[in-house]
Amino acid sequence: MSKTKAKAENKERFEEIKNVPYPLPEGWKWVRLGEIIKFGMGKTPKRSEKKYWENGKYYWVSISDMQNKYIKTTKEKVSQRAFDEIFRGKLIPKGTLLMSFKLTIGRTAILDIPAFHNEAIIHIFLEENIYRDYLYWILPTLDYSKYLNTAIKGKTLNKEILKNLLIPLPFKNNQPDLEKQKQIVEKIETIFKEIDKAITIRQKALEKTKELFESVLNKIFKEAEEDKDNWKWLKLGEIAKKIKAGGTPSTKIKEYWASNGFVDYKNTYPWLDINKNDFENMFISSYRKIITREGFENSNTWLVPPNSLLITIGGSLGLVGINKISITTNQNILAVVLKDKIYVKYVAFYLKFKYPLWLKNMEGYKNLSKREEIKRLIPIPIKNNQPDLEKQKQIAAYLDNLHNKIKQLEELQQIQLEKFKQLKESILNKAFRGELV
Repeated sequence: MSKTKAKAENKERFEEIKNVPYPLPEGWKWVRLGEIIKFGMGKTPKRSEKKYWENGKYYWVSISDMQNKYIKTTKEKVSQRAFDEIFRGKLIPKGTLLMSFKLTIGRTAILDIPAFHNEAIIHIFLEENIYRDYLYWILPTLDYSKYLNTAIKGKTLNKEILKNLLIPLPFKNNQPDLEKQKQIVEKIETIFKEIDKAITIRQKALEKTKELFESVLNKIFKEAEEDKDNWKWLKLGEIAKKIKAGGTPSTKIKEYWASNGFVDYKNTYPWLDINKNDFENMFISSYRKIITREGFENSNTWLVPPNSLLITIGGSLGLVGINKISITTNQNILAVVLKDKIYVKYVAFYLKFKYPLWLKNMEGYKNLSKREEIKRLIPIPIKNNQPDLEKQKQIAAYLDNLHNKIKQLEELQQIQLEKFKQLKESILNKAFRGELV
């Protein structure tokens, strides 16, 4: 083919685009996705037809399988019947680029296995001089917001929109510059590899700090097991003045619930139900609902005094906190008022540490019972045959200090991860504006 004819064909292949997202440097052009790829849709065999899912033999990709660059396995497989009747034997080959275009828009991954996929994903076949990995990196960076059709089953793109998505592309001799695309991808992946190394180092440092916290706890409570002269293992019921779960006033009776947000502890009371966010910190002072005196008197809830231990026994099990204010609770929260020589923060630290371990051995339990919880053994330091309140406070203060340091490290880690994320976005932004290579 003559150079003149090739140039003419390329000119025909790529139309001139006037309204572009941003200007590109010399040697770059905006092209439509439909000019550089062909794509196919996926299918989901009927869930009601067990014959398509039983004895799954062929990989079947959903968006949740697209977590890494390469798809090496899938959560679900389809049967030989699905292969023959639904997909007509047309497996998508290994090495094919996939992109989601419904609900989660623009997520990409590359098949490392032959597979089928669902109807929220397209498989992409490349035209001449288009580098697969260049599209892998650029497609997630596009601004899809102006294209989205939210009228049909949430966020989605249709075929015409997909074909008309605008892609910045380096050109040479009036055709896509394949080598330049490869150079850009190599640069991106080299830089990202170094960033990921830095992220891994930070995560390992944080994990080691958490391991230190657990080793300190283990050391303290190992001492309790070995030094029987200065420690006693007492049941939760033995160190408590009162243990009682709360209750929920009828939600059908509006007079039981206040709407003005005012709490006076005479006519209105704060009421706590379970929210994991409330139990993330040691102390709980927030609440979302208020009950009236009528609601209080016509339910099993009670007014829990400040500095009581709160343990969740229904819903999300084994969460532990301390209420800073007088509060009422629902039936899924067990409130424990401790005796005078028992330090609530010390007991809370112990239970926060132990409940995840206990619950591992209680898989399948939906509820904890008061009858069982009052039997939980708590290690208590002893002095002169009495609970050593000062030692409990010292241990709690040490753990609190260590816990706060870990929390600060976690916050710094989150800030740094966000900076790394922004750095990656900045690198991609430069890459597809022709500023990286």
